[in-house]
Formats: sequence, structure tokens, C-alpha cells
Amino acid sequence: MFMFSKKGQKEGGTVAVILVIIAFFMVLYILFIPPSDRDKLLNNPVQGSSQNNAGTFPVIELLTESPGLVSPNSQFGTRHSMQDINLFVKTEPKIDVLSPNLAVKNGLFSKSFPKLKFSSQESSDTVRVSLNFFVSKASGELRIKLNGQIVYSEELDSSGTKIIDIPPGRLQDENELEFSVSSPGIAFWSSNVYNIKDIVIKQEFSKVNSKESRIFSLSDSEAANIQVVTLEYTQVCNERLSFGTTNFLIRINDKRFSDSILNCANTDQKIDLDRSLIVSGKNSLSFELEDGDFSFRQLSVFIKSSDSSFPAYQFSIPTSEFVNVKNNDKIVNINMFFAGTDRKSARLEVNNNEVTIDTSETSFSRDISSLIVEGTNFVRIIPSNTFTLTGLKVELK
Repeated sequence: MFMFSKKGQKEGGTVAVILVIIAFFMVLYILFIPPSDRDKLLNNPVQGSSQNNAGTFPVIELLTESPGLVSPNSQFGTRHSMQDINLFVKTEPKIDVLSPNLAVKNGLFSKSFPKLKFSSQESSDTVRVSLNFFVSKASGELRIKLNGQIVYSEELDSSGTKIIDIPPGRLQDENELEFSVSSPGIAFWSSNVYNIKDIVIKQEFSKVNSKESRIFSLSDSEAANIQVVTLEYTQVCNERLSFGTTNFLIRINDKRFSDSILNCANTDQKIDLDRSLIVSGKNSLSFELEDGDFSFRQLSVFIKSSDSSFPAYQFSIPTSEFVNVKNNDKIVNINMFFAGTDRKSARLEVNNNEVTIDTSETSFSRDISSLIVEGTNFVRIIPSNTFTLTGLKVELK
């Protein structure tokens, strides 16, 4: 009995040590795995997760502004924000590698006239099609057929790169290229041979979106009392220009306003517009580009009129998203962010509907889905006291 007890104590101590070691490594494992995996392991909800339906949609910012200091005695204007414009006039290549190596041979005892197949999509945007390859060995007359018709026949006396233009109209959905070489003729004991490398078909497509328009709307009162109209945007050059510069045209309501030369540069632009070009109701702003690839972002028209007593903004909601809001599948929130904890008192006008603000917090949020209309929406801030509004956002989610 004494010996059995000693043995049991010894085995029990060994098991305890093993359990301590296992527990130590389990703690280390939990500490060093990613937080999301740790939360799942411990059955904790992932921080920031939401079970409501609105969280399943990405947030779309319909309006983002930084009004700054607002006061009952300040003079403001109305900013009409519009979607970005992307204009491009360029050529994009599509390259199909047909074969890395090809041997073409014609002799009394050996012939090799290889064929290569490739697919092509017919497009009115195709501006050029070329067959490109490198000849490392040449003897005889090289002949190439496309879909049974000869597109090239020439005797080469040296190696080098060849580029053969192919009329785009000869391409089909499925195409076949056949390579052959002439017979050595009376030198029947010899062979004419071509060794060809890196055979590719290159199709070049013209991509054109040279003109786009945007619409902004003015009330009768705003249009009648215009003092200053300013067009503002950020110009981004997406690709180096072929000729260094390009012509750029701006029209207001189909009337030529600005005709300028653009360089490939990223700049912020602020242009005073002719007040006589602006009308009550809908106004059309169009950009037209001759060459290149440019984006025009943060596009807006700022209008200051004699009745612009308070900051006002405009944003648009597409028909498809408006239907989602009306069906309660999505909501529209207005979020305001303030500097300091002093009292902020104001009236917020959304499409002639009023929302009261009276808070000492640094932020204010309200669901304004029921106040939204299809198309253009207006927001105006009418302060009762002076405060700093650091941010104003209207979000669709």
C-alpha cells in the first residue's frame, strides 16, 4: 500500500505539470490570434457589428461640407454640388500571344505549314489590327493567310521584327492564320525555312467619352438676385498626354463659356461665371475634352445672391435610391459636427420642411428620409446664435 501511494503521488504530480503547460500555451494562443478570431472563439460579439438592415448597405455620402462659423448676421451663398465628371479620348491595346516559337519549312522530304487560331470580338471601336513577330532565320518567300486569304507575301533576307497591318474587316469571331514558305525550286535538295518567335495579334480600340453634362437648379429668388457665380472643381490628369496639351471646352446652358488649353496636371480650379448665362430652374453645365484622360472632382457651382443670408446646400438622389428610401429599405441621415460644448440653436430647412436644433453636444444626427424628394434636394441652416459647424454630412445607408 505504501509503494502504491508513492507511485500515485508521482503520477498525479506529472499530470498536473502537463495540464499547467497545456493551459499556458492555450493562453498564449488566445493572446496572439487576430481579435476577430479571438472574439469568435470566446463567443463575444464583434465590436462595431450591427444587426439592423441599414448596416447591410454601404454608406453613400450625398453631401459633405464644412460650413465653419455660422451666425444670424453672416452672409452666405448656396453651393450646388454635382457628381464627378470623367472624360477620356484614348487608345487601348489588346494583345493575344499566339505562339512563342514557330518553324515554317518547305522541302522535298519535309513540309511544315503551321496554323494558329485566335478569337476576336467585332467592334466599331477597333482602330488598328496588327500581326507582330520576330524572324530569326529566313530563306524563301514567307506567306501568311488569314481565314484563307493572303495578307502577307515577301521574301526576307535578314532577321528582325515584322509588323503586318491587317484590315479589321477581315477578322471573324474565330480566326485562323496559316504560315507557309515557297518551294526551293530547282534546288530540290535544299529546304526553305523560317524560324519565327513571339507571334502576337495586337488590336487597338478607341475609348471615347469626350463630353459630359451635369444639371444644377436655382430657385426664382436665387436666380433673380445673383451677385456672384463661381465654378469650382479639382482637375486630375489620369494619363500622360500624347501631345503635351489638349483643348478643353466648358459650356453653360449650351453656350460656350470657356475654351482653354490643358496640361497634364492636378489642380484646384475656381472660375467666375457670367451671371447672364444662369437661369431660373434647371441649368446645364458641360465639359468637353479633345484628347487625354482627365477627372473633374468635387464639382460645384457656388452662388451668392442678395438674399443669401444663411448657408444653403444642394444634393441629388437618384431615382433607384429614392425608391429604396420610400420602401424603407434605406434611410437618409443628416449629421452635423460642432466645435465646443456651448449651446447651438438653429433651424434646419430640408426642402421647406423644418428641423429644430438645440444642443450643447458636439454632434447632431437626424433621420430625414421622410423629407427627401426625388432628384434635387435643398438644405439650409438658419442659426439663432453664433457657433462653429465643422462638418455637415447627408448620408444614404
